[in-house]
Amino acid sequence: MELIKRKELVSYDFNPLNEGTPVMSFAHEQQATEYVNKLVKGDFPPEAIAIRATDLFFIEKVIGPTNYSKVALRGLKQGLYYAGGFFAACGFFSGYTWDTVQLSLFVGGGYGAVMLLIEIFGAMKDAKKQNFESTVDYMANKYEVIVNPELEDQVQDAFLKGALGAKQLA
Repeated sequence: MELIKRKELVSYDFNPLNEGTPVMSFAHEQQATEYVNKLVKGDFPPEAIAIRATDLFFIEKVIGPTNYSKVALRGLKQGLYYAGGFFAACGFFSGYTWDTVQLSLFVGGGYGAVMLLIEIFGAMKDAKKQNFESTVDYMANKYEVIVNPELEDQVQDAFLKGALGAKQLA
C-alpha cells in the first residue's frame, strides 16, 4: 500500500499594499486574472499572489429619469424575491404544499409592501437631490500581479507550466 504525499499548506503572509514584487502589469482586470490562473495551474501557491489595482476611479452612468412607479416596482420585486426564497426554504424543510405557497405569498407580500413603502419614502427624501437613476462602475488604470518576494524566482517557470500544460513540457 502506497501513501500519497500531500503538499503542505504553507502560509505566505505578505501585505500586498506595501510588500510584494510586481511581476506583470495589465490594463484590464480580466487579463490579470487570466495570468494568475496560469500561475496557479503551474503549481504556484495562490496564497502568495495578489492583484493590486491602482489609479482607481468610478463612472456613474445615467440610466434615465426616475418616478414613483419605478421605485414602487423595485420594492415589489424585492418582496417577490423574498417570497421565492422563503418558499424555497420552507418547501425544502417541510415539503412543497399549498400551505407553504400561501404562507410564502403572505410573508413575501407583507415584506414587499414594507419594502415598497421604504423605497417610496427614500425616493421622496432624495427627490430634491436627484431625479434620475444611475449605476456606478469602479475602474482602474492598472492592475498589477504581485507575488511574495521570496517566490519571485518561481513565477516564470510556473507561468510556462500553467500556460503550456505539464504534458508539453515533459
